[in-house]
Amino acid sequence: MKIRVFASNADLPDHLRWQIISMIRIHWHRTAGDYIGPQALPDAWHPSHVVGTAGDAIVSYAGVVRREIEHAGAPFRTYGLSTVFTFPTLRRRGFGSRIVQCATSRIRQAGDGDIAVLFTMDGMEPFYERAGWQAMPSTAFLIGDRASPILHEAVPMMLFVSAKAKRHRAAFEHARVYFGEYPW
Repeated sequence: MKIRVFASNADLPDHLRWQIISMIRIHWHRTAGDYIGPQALPDAWHPSHVVGTAGDAIVSYAGVVRREIEHAGAPFRTYGLSTVFTFPTLRRRGFGSRIVQCATSRIRQAGDGDIAVLFTMDGMEPFYERAGWQAMPSTAFLIGDRASPILHEAVPMMLFVSAKAKRHRAAFEHARVYFGEYPW
């Protein structure tokens, strides 16, 4: 598997973009609905794409995204992983681990992030913990309309990247955090 990083949606070749969109529609069909593009991830999330390929076919993928959130009276530049997948017949060969390690390194090396958040399925915590992510089971992430948000039901995991974030870690534990209108 060859790993390539594309810094934006504009840099992502069409043949890879459509493969990502197809996997999103198949794997996350409940939340993606009838989404057919034109972008693999919204431009508003400032995405970069970590893509593992064999020839022209995607083997494994992770989107690196970011947004600003406010919590406990402080702003936090928040990075995250979105739509992490490995093609089903190629799972359990280390491809996903390599992609997540690469994407996590990009977040840590960006230099301007405070925290990072990903949402995963129950049982996947050990997979992400191997890349340094920490499960946050006592943290409730809220999404939707700020006036009446709902609890995001996925398992939250975080990285505390900046010194500021490390000082504020306790503010995220056992807390309700408004994440925005949509998760990633």
